[in-house]
This record gives sequence, C-alpha cells and structure tokens, in this order.
Amino acid sequence: MELLTEPVLPRRPEKAAIRILVADDNAVSAELLHDHLEAQGYQVDWAWDGDHALAMAASGAYQVMLLDVHMPVYDGVEVMRRLHLLKGRPLRVIAVTADRLATRREELTRMGIDGYLTKPLDLDRLNQELERVLLKSGL
Repeated sequence: MELLTEPVLPRRPEKAAIRILVADDNAVSAELLHDHLEAQGYQVDWAWDGDHALAMAASGAYQVMLLDVHMPVYDGVEVMRRLHLLKGRPLRVIAVTADRLATRREELTRMGIDGYLTKPLDLDRLNQELERVLLKSGL
C-alpha cells in the first residue's frame, strides 16, 4: 500500500538564516503569519505587545520585524521611536496596519519603516514586500 503524502520541501539556506519577529497582539493573526513565514523557510518568533517587541528587537537576533501598528503597551509608532534610540538599527521594520490613511503611512515613513502592508494581509503581497526589503538590505 502506497501512502500519498505531500513532499516536504527543504528550507532554502538563505531563508533559514533569516529570523523574523512578528509583533502582533492578535494571536490568530500572529499564528497565520508565523505558519506562513515558516512554510517559506524563515525562522519566526512572536511578540504579543509593544514592550516584548522592543525587548526582542533590541536583542539583535532578528533581521526583520513585522510590526502591527496598533498594539498594547507601546504601539508601533512608539516602538519605532524607541528603536531609533538604540545604537545602530538592529533590524528592518515592515509596518502592518488596518489604518489605510495616507497620513499614517507618511508618519511611519518619517519614522523610518522599511515597508508597509495593510490588513487584511494578502500573503502574496507580504512575500513581495518581504523580498523587496530583504533585497534592499542586502540580506
């Protein structure tokens, strides 16, 4: 009897070396992102509020953070402000928000975000934005 299974694809080495921090207070959204990004071959961790996101980002262990703009403790704008106080920029930041106002995007751009995505997330668009930010960063 032959079992039908989907082939397990090996992680691409260049993606396996990239650690992504998902900073989102919504556990369902965070899990979706986590599972999707791991399936793409990345290493992924989760921060459930702005305080944890800042502490984890400051560790220097991550190359990219997907930062929900509206989180408890510190929102995404405050996390960005505090990241700038750290010596050197520890990681690239892609802002994720349901706020579609151009003024929000402009504010976040001035704060130094590297990418911007709106909710609900389109996973293909997420892949494209992540690849763009990584290429721009030389990763």
